[in-house]
Formats: sequence, structure tokens, C-alpha cells
Amino acid sequence: MDPGVMYLNMELIDSFGENVKEEALPSPPMSNPSSFGSLVSLESPRAASLQKRACLRQDTFRPEKKQKLGRKTKNSGLRAERNRQSAAASRERSKRHLTELERLSMTLPDANVRLTNSISRIVGQNDTARSLKAENAVLVAKVEKQQQKLAELEQRLAKCSKEPLS
Repeated sequence: MDPGVMYLNMELIDSFGENVKEEALPSPPMSNPSSFGSLVSLESPRAASLQKRACLRQDTFRPEKKQKLGRKTKNSGLRAERNRQSAAASRERSKRHLTELERLSMTLPDANVRLTNSISRIVGQNDTARSLKAENAVLVAKVEKQQQKLAELEQRLAKCSKEPLS
């Protein structure tokens, strides 16, 4: 057995403070902290320090903390599953959005051409309407002038008809 390995709070810790897989070593002694002497070499000061820490940690070990960890593990498993479902739904929404954008990118150029043609036609009609409006204004002015001439001629005719013929 490796003298640099000891048990702390039901976890295996090597002499460098790293966790060791439990399958690799025999089950921990549970009787009392002094039984750790068989697992730790007392020749090195580091091993003695680890043994002291193991005794202190063994005194503070609480089983209810382990139970909380178990619930946390269960909840974290549920949370991980919900997270996976949420991620899958997000990917699906992204795919639908991308498909919709691709469809729009195919239809928008045609719509753009149709609208450009409509704008050109409307601009042409607008230009025609403006020129007709200007022509109408000229014709209205001519009609008013002709009406004035006609009124003058009627007045003259009325004067002439009142005078006797000699």
C-alpha cells in the first residue's frame, strides 16, 4: 500500500492533495483517527501534517451534508436535462428562423423588381399628370380671355342694336 495516501471524509487523498479513485485502494478504516498511522508514513513531516488534517476533518464530517449533495446531484441532473431540452429547442428555433430568412432572401428580389417597376410607372404617371395640369392651366387662361372678348362683343352688339338704322 502507498504510504502517501490517506482517507479524508470518505474520499481518498494522495500526498499531493489530489483525489484518488476509490477502486484503487482498500476500504478506509473507520474505527478512530489513530488507525490512520498504518496508512501514512510518519517519516515525512508532510505525512504527519496530512494525518493531523485527516483527524480534524474526520471530526467535522456530517452525513446530512452528503444527503444534500445527493439532492443537488439529482437536481443538477434534472437541470442538465432541462438545459439540453432548452438547447435543442433553441437550435430548432434557429433552424426555423434561418429557413424563413432563406425563403425571404429568395422572394425579396422578385418583390423588389415588381416594386421598382411600379415606382417607375407611378413616376411616369405623375409626370404626365403634372404636364396635363400645366396644359389645363394654359387652356383655362385662354378660355377666360375668350370669354372676356365675347362679353365685349356682346356689349357692342347691344349698343348697335339700340341705335336706329339710318
